[in-house]
Amino acid sequence: MALLPAADEWEALALTGSVLVTVCLGAGTLMATHHAPLPLFALILMVHTMMPIARSIALGMAAALTLAYMGLAIGLGPQGMEGQFYQQLVCELALLLSASGIGLYYRALTERAHRNTFAGTRTCLEQRVKLECEREQQESLLLSVIPAYIAAEGTCRLLALGVFRNN
Repeated sequence: MALLPAADEWEALALTGSVLVTVCLGAGTLMATHHAPLPLFALILMVHTMMPIARSIALGMAAALTLAYMGLAIGLGPQGMEGQFYQQLVCELALLLSASGIGLYYRALTERAHRNTFAGTRTCLEQRVKLECEREQQESLLLSVIPAYIAAEGTCRLLALGVFRNN
């Protein structure tokens, strides 16, 4: 639902769909607590890179997933050696935080590329408009210097010779 073409226009629909997908996938992943860090890594990366939501909302969702996993893991308690449990928990926290870092970095690079593409397209369009204005100025200058019927006759001859081409 969040990836429908209309989602860009309807922010509420995009947000609702993104939250729904994240909650469903997050709940399913958190149910397998002992094997959750790698699927959560992918889910957090997806939240940052593929969801059509604002960066602050993506950060909040990623933080909620990370905190939910940490709370669930601590709540279930250490099984076996406690020292090893907390070392593993710190490593898993580092993994989930790196997912957020990678997602934010990718998002920043993508946004920069989109801005550069937009700026290049805008520059190209501005140059085309400027060129069209210069052509009109040249034509009006030509018509002010020589009579219109002579200019039209000369243009017809040049068209017949193939000097002017349609752009």
